[in-house]
Amino acid sequence: MKVHTPKTSFFLAAVICMFAMMQPAHAVTGKSFLMPRPTNQDAVLMHSLTHNFVSNTEIKNPLALSATVFYEQSTNAKGLARYFFPNNKTELTIRTDVTAGPTDIWAGDLNIIGKDDPVTHDQLPFSSKIKIRPERKHFGFVLQGLKKFELFKRFFLQVDVPFVQVEHNVNFTEFDVVNAAQNHQGLPSLLGGATDARLDFLIVTNATEAFNGPALHHAKIKDGTQKLAGIADINLKIGYEALRGASGYLQLFTNFIIPMGYEPKAEFLFEPLIGNGRHFGLGVGLEGDILIRKKDRFDITLFGMLDVNYLFEDGELRTFDLKSRGPWSRYILVTDPDFLNLSQFFPAADYLTLRAKITPRVVFNFMTQLACNFHAFDINFGYNLWARSSEKVALKGEPKEGLNIDDNALSIAIPHLGGVAAFNTPLTKDDINLDSAKNPEVVKHTLFSDVRIHGCFHDNPMMYRFGAKYTLSQSNRSTDEWGLFMSCNILV
Repeated sequence: MKVHTPKTSFFLAAVICMFAMMQPAHAVTGKSFLMPRPTNQDAVLMHSLTHNFVSNTEIKNPLALSATVFYEQSTNAKGLARYFFPNNKTELTIRTDVTAGPTDIWAGDLNIIGKDDPVTHDQLPFSSKIKIRPERKHFGFVLQGLKKFELFKRFFLQVDVPFVQVEHNVNFTEFDVVNAAQNHQGLPSLLGGATDARLDFLIVTNATEAFNGPALHHAKIKDGTQKLAGIADINLKIGYEALRGASGYLQLFTNFIIPMGYEPKAEFLFEPLIGNGRHFGLGVGLEGDILIRKKDRFDITLFGMLDVNYLFEDGELRTFDLKSRGPWSRYILVTDPDFLNLSQFFPAADYLTLRAKITPRVVFNFMTQLACNFHAFDINFGYNLWARSSEKVALKGEPKEGLNIDDNALSIAIPHLGGVAAFNTPLTKDDINLDSAKNPEVVKHTLFSDVRIHGCFHDNPMMYRFGAKYTLSQSNRSTDEWGLFMSCNILV
């Protein structure tokens, strides 16, 4: 029997793929949040249980089991630095005296004090530079099971369960430090004799303390590796074999994404994440292949897969910037009405980390693969296009009432007002920049190759898969990465 319908499906998928690839994507900068591609949406890792392996057996209604081990590591540290740092920069300069040279952050915004002049005892102007080089490692294993129904022979059920560990390191470095205070001597007098424990940590001696000190509870920039392990989101797929024959097949399926990962805490910049942020998803798709050439014990097959999922709204914590103060205004200072009698300023990030309604919306996956099938093994070459739409973000929480912005603060977008009396501006909900914490639209391109070796164990067919892949993201909107994987499949 000759199958023609899959050709139309492959053609349409290819058109969509090419259209997505041609869309321009400008660089993203100044973001406070990044959601990497979840494990369960990696089509290359999820494609271990192939139709041909499950169908080519004399076992009636077999149960197919698969275990895939994988390792991935990011490669675009500078691109990710521009994603998080403002104005597409990979290094930032911090100064007390903004007239001394190019300045990205006023040291006063961070409550940094310079060391005392040994003669006049005045504070000397502080300056330093900071940089980050974010790095991500992602590894673990995926367990999969596929069962064809005995009563409804063309229907099948597939479950994918990933167990993963994610390691993120922002690689924060402070260098070229000038006039940093050696300790916090004089702090009580600067605070007017305050004894509140929280205030003891507000004034810091360098940027390292400012971005990861006890006074800051959200959007911290921590040097060192952060780890998170657990079960990622589960795929539950119910499918129907619409067409099958000697020259190809076509399957249709519905996919349910069951959230099992962790919700973002917004404690650190570039925090490790597992899953989609606990969003339920629903999708549809199709997959099939066409036999291109068959000769003796050698044949060539073209495989294609397309699925579209929608991830629904749920609540998350996100840290926002202010529209009036520009990128990284989450790190300027605000007054807390509970401490007005002390006239003391606090990091804005702790008040701009709010509960938000997040809708990730549409996720698109297309994969094609050319398989060269020999008697006992296959050699495969493939391409995967993964795309995710921009999130929809709306505030669920409200900023604390009575907060005021320090008008003497230098943000990235507002000129320094040093020497002018502070007229504190009320912080309002309308001034919160939702885009600053919104995950942008992302397109990722993956090239991969694998070798599959067929065998048998106690009359049960087996298949071993060994492969490698490399992923490039459009612009700097997600991680580029290389990866290795291997799997073992068995029919029982």
